[in-house]
Amino acid sequence: MSKKSLKSKKVQPKPAKTVIFTKKDNSRLSKLSLFFFDKPRLTALLFVFIFAFGILSYTTLLKREGFPSINIPVASVSGAYFVNDANKVDQQVTLPISKLASEQEGVASVSATSYPNFFSVIVQYNDSVDAQIAAQSLEQSIKDSNILPSQAQVSVNAPYFSPIGISSRPLDAAISFYAKENQPTSDIVLNADKFADELKQKNLSLVSDVFVLNPFEQAQNPVTGKTEIVQKTFDRFGHAVNNGNEQTNEFYNSVLIGIAMIEGADLLKFDEQVRDATQEIISQGQFPGYEATVSASYAPSIEENISELQRELIIALIAVLIVGSIVIAFRASAITVISLVLVIFAVIGLLYIFGYTLNVITLFALILSLALLVEDTIIMTEAIDAKR
Repeated sequence: MSKKSLKSKKVQPKPAKTVIFTKKDNSRLSKLSLFFFDKPRLTALLFVFIFAFGILSYTTLLKREGFPSINIPVASVSGAYFVNDANKVDQQVTLPISKLASEQEGVASVSATSYPNFFSVIVQYNDSVDAQIAAQSLEQSIKDSNILPSQAQVSVNAPYFSPIGISSRPLDAAISFYAKENQPTSDIVLNADKFADELKQKNLSLVSDVFVLNPFEQAQNPVTGKTEIVQKTFDRFGHAVNNGNEQTNEFYNSVLIGIAMIEGADLLKFDEQVRDATQEIISQGQFPGYEATVSASYAPSIEENISELQRELIIALIAVLIVGSIVIAFRASAITVISLVLVIFAVIGLLYIFGYTLNVITLFALILSLALLVEDTIIMTEAIDAKR
């Protein structure tokens, strides 16, 4: 074997690739990136501040609520007129109210329905009209006009979004008060009033009002001249019961107790406060044979959405880390994950700055935007790998 063949060949290093920046690369975004690249201490401090402020906003500053305040430009006029004649109800009550409502400013449409002893009028306003103010104005106009029979019972309300659906007054949670054994609804109402009084006496810091949704209504019969009590709503509370290997559902006659939250309170803390107070009153034994439980509240759905957001965030970070490590490198994927976390917490911090809350809509938007961010991040990672 020759000496020449034994000599090792020198491997010449490949020339470094030269990257030339042109005027097209001298954009505002590139200038901003280079500015922070040249100032690592400022960048690190800004990163820590955004991250800390985002965590503080998410855990403490941002209030939790159900649906944000929404103006529904609708007012409802309902009531009773005991004449047992739908035509009389329509001519003497429903039609005069409809004409009076149509004369209001900002009314878009008026629809009415008459029954033998009851009536309902729905007034639709333009979007710019405050329904609460308009309903108060309509109620005052009906009283001042003196166009209705004295026996007619009239109620004017602007609807609110609540956990039990559309309600006539602000309601953020509802307690079902029921008897373990069948009891007349009238007896349940009497004890529900006492329970509501006990709840009021606790002066809960996050509760603004406690009231019983009375299923009965008093009205004067124009034929006999006597006051009659009519049950206008029927409520049931049901829950699943395990009987050995079988599961059955049990239902009880119940009465709803409405709870209104003070403005700006945290919904989750409000819900916890109401549940604790409810259990405390029942455990004292003041209402033997009766039970009370919070049956309607936005808090469980908010907690579920928050848990889903946290779960999706963890899954997203792991997915980006794994994909980035396989396609590019662990270091690059770690930087991507950190940037993703920073963006999420920056958005949460901005939600607090601009006065938003963590509610059903904003939580859904965060979950959706998180999915889009992860998708875009993975696409960019694949594009970088393809470019290499």
